[in-house]
Amino acid sequence: MESEHPEQVSDVAAYNQAAKALGVSRKTIERMVKDGRLERDTSCDYAAVTKASLVVEMERRRLDLSRLTQALSTPAVSQNAPAIFRAQFEPLLDRLAAAQAEAADAKAQVRQLEERAQSLQEADRERAELVAQLLAGSWSERRAARKAALAQLHRAA
Repeated sequence: MESEHPEQVSDVAAYNQAAKALGVSRKTIERMVKDGRLERDTSCDYAAVTKASLVVEMERRRLDLSRLTQALSTPAVSQNAPAIFRAQFEPLLDRLAAAQAEAADAKAQVRQLEERAQSLQEADRERAELVAQLLAGSWSERRAARKAALAQLHRAA
């Protein structure tokens, strides 16, 4: 018992075939059928769309793409392309500018911290030298080191 006529079978495409032809998923084909952009063939035992509706959708997509390509290739549009896409990209550009400002601030803070660390290392080195002078040498050398240390403390204050 045959449920389909051979001429009807050639006029339909299974959802998977239609998805492959349009370069979309099967779920998208189901949505397109639901939205009425593709016509479901109910004479089949399986989920299928009519080839006529599939060809119409493919032609519509081809025309949309060719119009877009033509529109973008005209001199007036290509010169104004930033204005055309500004609405879509402006939020991203704002986020990028904010991130760049934050990065610049972070770099400045890192520089300040590096300078502070370097000055602390120099101070530690000077203290270590002073301690070495205070512990070594004769009585007069230690006395000169103590005076130098006191003078250094007064300068720091």
